[in-house]
Amino acid sequence: MSLVKDAHVYAGEPICGSPTGSLIHQLRKNTREIRKEMDKQNIVVTFNASPEVKELFLEILGSEASLTFLNEIPPVQREQFLESANILLSWNFPREIQPQEYPHLQQVRFIQLLSAGADHMPFADLPSHIIVASNPGAYAAPMSE
Repeated sequence: MSLVKDAHVYAGEPICGSPTGSLIHQLRKNTREIRKEMDKQNIVVTFNASPEVKELFLEILGSEASLTFLNEIPPVQREQFLESANILLSWNFPREIQPQEYPHLQQVRFIQLLSAGADHMPFADLPSHIIVASNPGAYAAPMSE
């Protein structure tokens, strides 16, 4: 028996024409796709995004993350989506997420505020592992006019 003739996989690559090699190649491809899907961040947009903003988020982040727009989720499912969120995109966090929902943010690692400041954030009430980023100076030029 020849090693090459009987081996369907050599150095991790399928040998052309081998049904087993083809299957292994497909499984590896599927595994990479599944890993990529599992590695996707669950981003929850907590504010009511306009259709244009929603389209922009989906265009920019849609292939790299799982996006959920909280205003489109039935109230009975909010907790479920907040529990699976890794990142929140918020405009006015205290208005969009109620204090009784804070315990459901254990998987959230990052909150990006689209507002200029973070003075309104209830830092003492949030899980301590969450990083909050704001957008300081974003509206400085329009406000000075």
